[in-house]
Amino acid sequence: MKVRLMIIIGVISFLLGGCNKIQKNSNQVQLVQRTEEILVESEDLADDYFHIYKERWNQSNRNSLKLQQDIIEYLGRKNYIAVDINNQIDMVNGELVKKFCKNVQNEVNDSITIFSIMESGGFVRYDLNSQNGEIYAICSNMTWDQDAPEAEYINEFQVQSWKYTKNGYFFIEEYDRQGYDGYHGKIGFRVEPLDEACRELNRKYVMPVGYAGNKLFITNWNQSDYSQLDFYDLYEIMYLLKYEKYVPYNYSQEGVEYYIPKQDFEEVIQTFLTVESEVLESNAIYNAETKTYLYRPRGLYEVEYPEYPYSEVVGFTENSDGTITLTVNVVFPYNGDSQVYSHEVVVRPLDNGGVQYVSNRIIPSEDNQEETWYTPRLTEEEWKEIYGGK
Repeated sequence: MKVRLMIIIGVISFLLGGCNKIQKNSNQVQLVQRTEEILVESEDLADDYFHIYKERWNQSNRNSLKLQQDIIEYLGRKNYIAVDINNQIDMVNGELVKKFCKNVQNEVNDSITIFSIMESGGFVRYDLNSQNGEIYAICSNMTWDQDAPEAEYINEFQVQSWKYTKNGYFFIEEYDRQGYDGYHGKIGFRVEPLDEACRELNRKYVMPVGYAGNKLFITNWNQSDYSQLDFYDLYEIMYLLKYEKYVPYNYSQEGVEYYIPKQDFEEVIQTFLTVESEVLESNAIYNAETKTYLYRPRGLYEVEYPEYPYSEVVGFTENSDGTITLTVNVVFPYNGDSQVYSHEVVVRPLDNGGVQYVSNRIIPSEDNQEETWYTPRLTEEEWKEIYGGK
């Protein structure tokens, strides 16, 4: 503890020297004392729920969502604010967050602590303190080293901006440090609960595909018109869903080409889409003589930014033909947006537990934002210009 205290003193001395000044009326000793109290408190708290971690983590059929759920419920009974790090479980004691936001808005001094529970059973901890309408944060985390909890200081910062959205999200953004030109991003916590049936439908049908590296949920399409989809993107994702492993092609070499047998390529796509072979042939690069599809893995020029939104099913309708229409919000915490846009996905659950995707429709709204995270694959002309001479 003495070594840790000296490290904390050194870090905070550096921060107070000019990089990230926080409360003007705070002094170095107070900050060190408060930070040390937080670390000790976090380790004591982890010790208190060690039995939950030990039981769930050692199970052969380990379920991280269930582990997180049990820890959140335990913390809730202790009157702590807690939610999972991916906002997939209802927050406990969320009314304290809403009260805090109201007090900040009214310039009433207040403080809260939010525990963001990780898949491993550890947590990121945010100690928020408001003074005269400004929010100051101390961020720390707790991880498990074997069976021992280890709490570590991360940083403290003054919150540059915050908001509570109509969808029930609380976002905070860190102030830019002097001389730092990068983007911090925003931290988002879902405060309002979601219907558990909606959460389950989301986990089964929307989250497995998601918004990374494909257009299934970011464009309009149906069984009569697949022209807006990129079947190569979908082949990679659907191959993983079907076989639970990545496509067997080398991604490390730039500009490489492969030839996938017709049956292999189409079987993957047609497992999840009722699309005719003729449509696939006309919307991909198909060689009728060799009965193969040309396939080029994404390269350096097609890399996407590593931050993506996630889906929240907020409503659903069971249709007479056995399909389900899901109403989905696109949540992008990194941009501080709890509804980039909304879309309707029609899915057909199969008897074998699988699913076929029937259509997607972007719900028109003047508030819709662009899907800035998606990068299209190179066109044929672009690919030849970059790699054609190799």
